[in-house]
Amino acid sequence: MNERSNPAGPPTWGPQQPWSSSAKPGGPPQWAIIAVALVAVLGVIIGATVYFTRDASSGDSVAPEPAAAAAGSASSSPTPNPSDFASAADTGPVGIVTDEPTCAAWTPVNAALTAAGQNAAAMRTAADQTIALAKQTPHRVVRELYEQTAAYLTAYADGVAANVPANDNLAQVATSTALALTSMCEAIGNGSAATRAGLVPPAAAPTASTPGAVPPVRFLQPPTDPVCGQWHSLVEKYTAGFASWRGTNQTVAAAQWGPAQQRINDAVAPVMVAFADEVEALGQGTSNGVFQDFATFAGEYRRAFAAALPTYVPTDGALTRAASAATGAVDSACSATEG
Repeated sequence: MNERSNPAGPPTWGPQQPWSSSAKPGGPPQWAIIAVALVAVLGVIIGATVYFTRDASSGDSVAPEPAAAAAGSASSSPTPNPSDFASAADTGPVGIVTDEPTCAAWTPVNAALTAAGQNAAAMRTAADQTIALAKQTPHRVVRELYEQTAAYLTAYADGVAANVPANDNLAQVATSTALALTSMCEAIGNGSAATRAGLVPPAAAPTASTPGAVPPVRFLQPPTDPVCGQWHSLVEKYTAGFASWRGTNQTVAAAQWGPAQQRINDAVAPVMVAFADEVEALGQGTSNGVFQDFATFAGEYRRAFAAALPTYVPTDGALTRAASAATGAVDSACSATEG
C-alpha cells in the first residue's frame, strides 16, 4: 500500500501507526492508516503495533478552558492580540521540547477526540478545547500542532455535519498532529526528550512568522504548495530507506542487540540524519511558517532518535513517533489540497 493512501471507510481518531515508526517484525509500514480508536464502531484497520501513551507530563497540569468559553473567545476575538498566546515570544528555532505545561491537560482532550467518532458536535467540542490549550503553551510549534489539530478537525466535522463526501486527508492531518503532541508529551514524561535533546545541534531559525489565530485556519489551502511534490518524494524515498530498520524488534535496548540488529541500526542512523537534513532544508524553502516549523520538528526529532541509537532504550521510540507524525501531517495536508 502506498504510504499516502487512505483506508477504506471513514477515519477514526486516536493513536495511529506513524510513518516509518516501530512496527512488529514483518508488519506493514503504514503511518497513513488511522488505527484503533472506537474499535467497537469501526474496527481495527491496521495490522501493526498501535502505540497508546499514558498521561505523562513533567510540568504542572493546566486544565483546558470549558468548551463554551473557548468557543466564545473564538467568536469575540477572530484576530487576537499576540499577548493572547503564551507562545508569542517564542520566535527562535524549533527544537526538542523538554517541558510542556499543557501535556497533562492534553490527555483528556485527546481522549474526548478519540471518543468523538463521527459525531460532528463532539469533534467541534474537542477542537474548542484544543484551541484553549493552543493559547496556553509557551512553545510556538506546540501551539501550531494544537491549532492545526483543531482546524483540520473542524473542517472534517463540517463535512460530516453537511453530509458531504468526506476528505479523509483532513482527518489524517488532525490524527497526525494529535499523535505528534501525544508522542512529544510521552518523550517528556519518560525522560527521553531531556536525555537526548543535548545530542541535537540547534536548527536554523525560522524565516516566516506564524501568529496565533482564533479560530485557527488550515496551514495548507489550494492551490497546492509547490514544495508538496518534493515532500511526497522524500516520504517515499525514506520509507524505502528505513525499511530494514522497521523490520527489527524495537522493544530491545541497544545493550541487547545481536550483530544483525546492530548492523541495521548502525546503517540507518546516517540515513535518518540525511532525512533530517533534507526535510529541514525543504521546509526552509517555503514561505509557509507552519509548514516550515513542522518540517523542522520532524527533522529534529528524527535527528534526536538517530543520535540516541548507540544507547537506545525503548522509551526513545516516542521521539521517532513524534517525527513520523509530523511528517505524516504535512504529507496529508499536501494531499488534501491536491483534489
